[in-house]
Amino acid sequence: MFKQRLLIILGTLMLGWALYVIWSNKNRNIALPPADVQYRSFAEMGRDSGRGNLIGIQPYMLPVDYSSEEAFFQKMNGYFAEARRKGWLNRKSIVVLPENIGLWLVIVGEKREVYAAPKLQDAIRTLTYSNFFTYLSTRMQAPQELRDPTSYSLLAMKAADMANIYQQTFSHLASTYDVTIVAGTTVLPEPAIKEQKLAYESGALYSVSGVFLPDGSLAGLVKKAYLSKQEQTYITPGTINDVPVVYTPAGKLGVLIHQDSWFPQAYANLREKGACMLAVPANITLNNYLRLPWEGYQNYPTPAEARADVNKLTESEAWDKYSFPTRAPQEASITKAIGVFLKGELWELGAEGQPLLLQGASYKKGQTTPGASLSCIWL
Repeated sequence: MFKQRLLIILGTLMLGWALYVIWSNKNRNIALPPADVQYRSFAEMGRDSGRGNLIGIQPYMLPVDYSSEEAFFQKMNGYFAEARRKGWLNRKSIVVLPENIGLWLVIVGEKREVYAAPKLQDAIRTLTYSNFFTYLSTRMQAPQELRDPTSYSLLAMKAADMANIYQQTFSHLASTYDVTIVAGTTVLPEPAIKEQKLAYESGALYSVSGVFLPDGSLAGLVKKAYLSKQEQTYITPGTINDVPVVYTPAGKLGVLIHQDSWFPQAYANLREKGACMLAVPANITLNNYLRLPWEGYQNYPTPAEARADVNKLTESEAWDKYSFPTRAPQEASITKAIGVFLKGELWELGAEGQPLLLQGASYKKGQTTPGASLSCIWL
């Protein structure tokens, strides 16, 4: 009798395992829709003098664009091809992509339900359950002090895919179009450059942006230092004084990721290292956020000179006054800078922000559009 019960239990477990494997692997290969890579707006400052340019791409991303390496490359390549047809790409071009453009590679190769989910939490739930045992393994290795071990575990679980696709895509695009690329950000554990390529090891997560040169090599890796409230629950901050300045065919380039561009220490570092241009990848996931009253430096002390403007300026006005449009020329003598934001329909998340362009004494904002946009500052 005991042997019979044992066989029934084992049979039930095997059947359950088989059904789980079938469900977990079902609908992971989906047909790719044609990628919409048309720009809905353009902004340009200056004229071509042979010294190169800063180009900002605000791509319009959908969850399905992250379904595979092919899908992600197809979308990115389409935007670069359109920029080349515009006549703006040359060997001294520096193309800037937004913050979090590589974060959502965490869903690559997943079930159709992840891309079709109405809300991010629904997508995360499916992602977790369909990779449960791998997820459980990374969850057990997550640092104990984290307030959001789930996000850490999912990103650590997919680190190999994320790092490989980020590296392959932007290295290929840089060499194909013969340009420098500030490749927006992704999130990886202990990211580093090894043999001019992106590498990682197990450990703390960092939000990083790679800078790829026209030969496809990874020349710089910028770690975000000042994190948002949500990021602080699972990401480790970099050190602002360690932010590198990268030598490009157009000159020495600094990169400040989103909030980093609000802090005087960032510009002191860029000034010391001799940066003459600046790229600011950013991302805002709350619609109409820039119209709200500015509440000061969230999660960090508001500098004394800015406290009088709290709740008097809008978020958009505060960007103009306390981020790179004002700080870069005044604090680092940088007069060529561009900021770009991620756009798209990524579950219920918003996609706020318009291109910000600084050239000499002139400052310009690109059009507010729900679609993709392309901007250019001639150096």
